[in-house]
Amino acid sequence: LWAKSAGVVGRFRACLEKFEPDLVVSMHPLTQELPMEALKKMGGGKRRVPFCTVVTDLGSAHPHWFDKRVDFCFVPSEELRRAARFRGLHDRQIRLYGLPIRSTFWQTPKSKVVTRRALGLNGWDTALVVGGGDGVGGLEAIIQALADEGRKRGIPTQIVAVCGRNAALENRLKAKTWPSGVRVEVLGFISQMSDYMAAADVLVTKAGPGTIVEASARGLPIVLSSFLPGQEAGNVPYVVRNGFGAFRRRPENIARTVMDWIVDPIKMADLSRSALAVARPLATYQIADDIGAMIVGRNSQLMPRLDAVAAGNTYPAVPVP
Repeated sequence: LWAKSAGVVGRFRACLEKFEPDLVVSMHPLTQELPMEALKKMGGGKRRVPFCTVVTDLGSAHPHWFDKRVDFCFVPSEELRRAARFRGLHDRQIRLYGLPIRSTFWQTPKSKVVTRRALGLNGWDTALVVGGGDGVGGLEAIIQALADEGRKRGIPTQIVAVCGRNAALENRLKAKTWPSGVRVEVLGFISQMSDYMAAADVLVTKAGPGTIVEASARGLPIVLSSFLPGQEAGNVPYVVRNGFGAFRRRPENIARTVMDWIVDPIKMADLSRSALAVARPLATYQIADDIGAMIVGRNSQLMPRLDAVAAGNTYPAVPVP
């Protein structure tokens, strides 16, 4: 109501009239009702431009993601398919493909040995610790706890610490002296997350949806260290219930869990299989494929083939609906 009274619909309409889109895609929970209202006014009382929503939450979602008037709503998980149904969307509107991820995760990775060598890592058991692009989430305490636990158990341990844009944390970690038998590779913002996930045995991270689905595509067990109240809260039970991770708040508990898993190959294999069982690495392409078909038609020569995208990896090609 506030947004409408503030003239936001009119601003959406001005933008839409300027660019004259053939189709509109929303990727934010607050951009369903207002742009569709603008499109309706542009159409003289009837929306004539197709409208799709790509939900980018994972285990739970704000109700504003789901508007019964959309043509298609792309959801990443069974949990959110149920949420969309609860909000009144019909099955014909809902497409469960997964969360869009970068194309580097579409292909089957090389072996850990080869990947570690290419990244300059050694062959020790490896924990990958990330805190998002800004390097938040108590990374320093977690990394110290992992180093201490590895030393205490006598397990040669390699920790890859991704600090993102947090230069101060990066510099502090690089200045530290680590115990014998512990190697810490300190990185800033990286673009090779797919490779580092392929090289790791365990991931420690906050409960961001993108990182979780990328890890599942790599069959990587996860220890979740924190979550943002509201939007990320549902991601914790998603990981735990699907059997490929755990939630631990305290750094020492995180470290114990990581080391318990590393010394138990059967447990690690079970966690990895469970991660791969929920992986949907081709979601990005499938969503784009459906959107493209809405514009030019499924049989158009402009439409690439999904099996060509999937070629060269071990993931089965998903049939185009």
